[in-house]
Amino acid sequence: MGFFKRLVTPAGEEAFVDGCRELSQGRYASALRHLEQATHLTDGAFLAGFLHLKNEQADEDTCRYIVKLTKDIDNETPIHTALLLYKARALNGLNMHTAARDILTKILRRKKDRSEDLMLALRYERALTYESLGQSKRARSDFEKIYAEDPDFEDVEKRWSAEPTPPPG
Repeated sequence: MGFFKRLVTPAGEEAFVDGCRELSQGRYASALRHLEQATHLTDGAFLAGFLHLKNEQADEDTCRYIVKLTKDIDNETPIHTALLLYKARALNGLNMHTAARDILTKILRRKKDRSEDLMLALRYERALTYESLGQSKRARSDFEKIYAEDPDFEDVEKRWSAEPTPPPG
């Protein structure tokens, strides 16, 4: 943002713009610091919430907020798919694992124009969700598929090679 625009731009909006710039350049911690100063703006709060989720620092209020913000999103574009991934993570953060599983299963059906990394992240999140639900066979199946596509993805090798645990109860 130029010098003259900074003179007339409110501080909250300036923080939002700075946060977006940092986010686009991959500097997530700096982006989060800026965006937290812009949470009175809907977009600032939305992005700050997603960065908290990305860093696994989301509290219950943040998770609820993300679920509310993403209630009307359909899986039309890769960006919508990524937003729905974060919605599923927020639902998992609220211990709503069945709802998260259902969303992940639905969005995994659409593969057209979705990057391989995004599809792997979706499958990985679903595998973690299956683990939370005590469905170890399904989790292992997803981990195996991820391992077959990318053995170095996250900690999938460790998870795939672990002995399956029986479901609780």
